[in-house]
Amino acid sequence: MVSRVPSLNPLQCRNCGSHVPLAPGEQVPCPACQQPVEVPPEHRALRDAHAAAEHTREAAHRLYASLGTEPSPLWRIFFFTESAWFWALGLPVWMCVGSALALAATNAIGHALHANPFDVLPQSQQVALTMALPLGVVVLGLLFSGWARQRVVKLGGLQAALAAAPSRTAGSASCRSCGAPLYVAADALGARCPYCEADNLVRLPPAWLERLKKHTAKLEQSVDAGVKAFAEARSSLRTSLLLRIVFGALLLGPAVMIATAKDRPRSTLDSFEAWKASSSDVPPWSEYVGKSLECTPGNLGFLKVKPRAEDCRDHGCAVFKIIAARVGETVTVVSPAAQGKVWLDERDVRFADEGWKLHEKGELPNAAFKVDRSGWYRVRAFITGTSGGEFIPFCASAR
Repeated sequence: MVSRVPSLNPLQCRNCGSHVPLAPGEQVPCPACQQPVEVPPEHRALRDAHAAAEHTREAAHRLYASLGTEPSPLWRIFFFTESAWFWALGLPVWMCVGSALALAATNAIGHALHANPFDVLPQSQQVALTMALPLGVVVLGLLFSGWARQRVVKLGGLQAALAAAPSRTAGSASCRSCGAPLYVAADALGARCPYCEADNLVRLPPAWLERLKKHTAKLEQSVDAGVKAFAEARSSLRTSLLLRIVFGALLLGPAVMIATAKDRPRSTLDSFEAWKASSSDVPPWSEYVGKSLECTPGNLGFLKVKPRAEDCRDHGCAVFKIIAARVGETVTVVSPAAQGKVWLDERDVRFADEGWKLHEKGELPNAAFKVDRSGWYRVRAFITGTSGGEFIPFCASAR
């Protein structure tokens, strides 16, 4: 700590009256008129004592290192989160990001498995993808945004409080406390005023400081006050982050409970209404894959379907069946002595809809389709010359 000399006034240029910083040497050029100014012995003593004390001020250097530059662009992006606009728009933004990531993850898993993940994966894993992942992204986004906001506002306000005042003369920064000109060494992040011993940050952009004016903290002159305020700000950030983690855990709780709960009862192969456009509530794929009967003449004796009256027209009826198939298998559709067209639909699951999309089409009485993804498929056939209420030999098998 340097002894203060209350009667010692800032050095002035006798030629133009401008204040002159206490730079090294017996003479210092005036920053305004460039005339050499003699440095009196008492000013040199003050300057030298200050320079000697500066080498021992590790706390000040740590503070300068932590606060001496403006936050990175990533942090500054979140400066807007201190406004009400963020709280109005932030949640939908993160929900959209989470939903997009969930869709991308689902597609990636399906591509890797060569399967429809909504058919092949257990229901708990599907819930994790469609619900827990978006909510997890929302939680992480709000945690990150909130923490970034606190960091920018709290530490930014501390930066503004410690920043040197605008220069009174060209080429010189002024002390934030007493207004005396400061000597700033090359590449230094901060400087200590030799007159009042206030520590100043000197490399912060004026535009950044202007934005933080309303968040500026009130600090004493010494670096100890700055170090204490810095520690308090970091403690506040940790507390804020902890509270947001607790909030995130509460938000994710229901999704985790659903994902770990036992699967609800679902339709069976016989009870599922394949004629519906929706594919929701299909039976568990794993329970039926590989269990379809082959379309042999012996099996065709009892493998029959009965069209609904509303699926019939004057010239024929439509019939529907679903079948669980693995990637690489061939779905064979046989209806002996029947004429008509047959379509193979692949289950199509979206976040807002579950339906069917066309995979391939063929002709009866015998059609074969190669599948390139594991999952549920629906066979649609229109058989000419049939009527509602009569049983029709019909077989769909995956081998």
